[in-house]
Amino acid sequence: MAIFGCRTESLTQPCRVEAEMVLSIAAQSPRDVVVTATAFGFFAAWAEQDRTFAVPLDELGAPTRVPFEISLSSDPLSPSGEGNKALWTSPPSSELSAEALSLAPLSGGAVLGALVPGDPGAAYLCLLTEGGQGPLLRLGEAGPNATNIDVVATAESRLVAAWHMGKDDTSEIALASAAWKEDRLDLLAARPLGRDRTSISPALAASPSGGVLLAFAEVSLGATPSVVVQAQWLGTDLASGQAHAVARGTYLHPTVDVVATEGGYALVYRDDADDDDVPEYYHVSIGLDGSAQTAPARISKADAFVGPRLATQDDLLVAAAIRSFQRNLLVGLNRFDKHGRKVGGELQIYADKTDFVRADVARGEGFLLLAYGEDRDGSGRVLASRVRCKP
Repeated sequence: MAIFGCRTESLTQPCRVEAEMVLSIAAQSPRDVVVTATAFGFFAAWAEQDRTFAVPLDELGAPTRVPFEISLSSDPLSPSGEGNKALWTSPPSSELSAEALSLAPLSGGAVLGALVPGDPGAAYLCLLTEGGQGPLLRLGEAGPNATNIDVVATAESRLVAAWHMGKDDTSEIALASAAWKEDRLDLLAARPLGRDRTSISPALAASPSGGVLLAFAEVSLGATPSVVVQAQWLGTDLASGQAHAVARGTYLHPTVDVVATEGGYALVYRDDADDDDVPEYYHVSIGLDGSAQTAPARISKADAFVGPRLATQDDLLVAAAIRSFQRNLLVGLNRFDKHGRKVGGELQIYADKTDFVRADVARGEGFLLLAYGEDRDGSGRVLASRVRCKP
């Protein structure tokens, strides 16, 4: 049974959990859990036991059908050198064994980005509707050390994806642009980001004015390792603008995330700035050109497997992260403004004799929907909670 609350020294808690729903029960804990708001409610997806599942949720976050599995058995499509689609003739199996996921809303449902590490592995896009799985598109290759993927939908029915390729000899980011219709996905362009240094942790946010913001981290390994978080404008044709260094640190797993806000973007990343061997996460406000508008502001601890996931709620930002407290891993939810000033205390969701290992958050009508994965003695669950917060 989950317990909701905050530490005794925290500020007054402005949020409450209305309901907790179980989306899936499995023999292992989920590798990733994602959720996004859609026109009809929400979509959630998760990867577990070498399989990937998705389910539509209604406007209150409750499942509207049984979760369905994402399959490769329909022979995913990939582009030929001439730009036309061709069959990928040798899928390793009919199961999509994803390690990392991303979701973006579309007018008729959502698009799922899925990263399958391997030798070779691959990155995919898949259309999702209330009726089930739609077309699947293979974007490109991924190596055995690939770690994350992100996808956004832009104007004119365009999708932009970025993923960490993670090959044995290189660590770089790949970019792809695709067009979607009800019955098909077409790859328009693909290229490596092309940075000189080790590049990891790509994150995307669609701009209302067109194009997207790409954020990522560059790592320099030496006597004193260093990490630079970069942000730059990216067109739907994958043309890129100037890269701006928006944050610097030393923690080698910064797990960047970014969302669009009014007049710019919000970015979060992990670092151990106080050198206590416990990573926290920090917020930076980003301008439309990708430059930093504020200094990094510490939000909370984020010392589990991955960093925070961001969403917006009216004029505030919301971040969900997995963090530790008294030998447990719990979900911590924080709200803050564009300057990094927190609203109230941290909402913490935890349970006896179990750990929460993945979390994501999406905005609903007057509430937030949390989706998170549980690890309990070798088994796992995927859950969703509806959270209401005071203004």
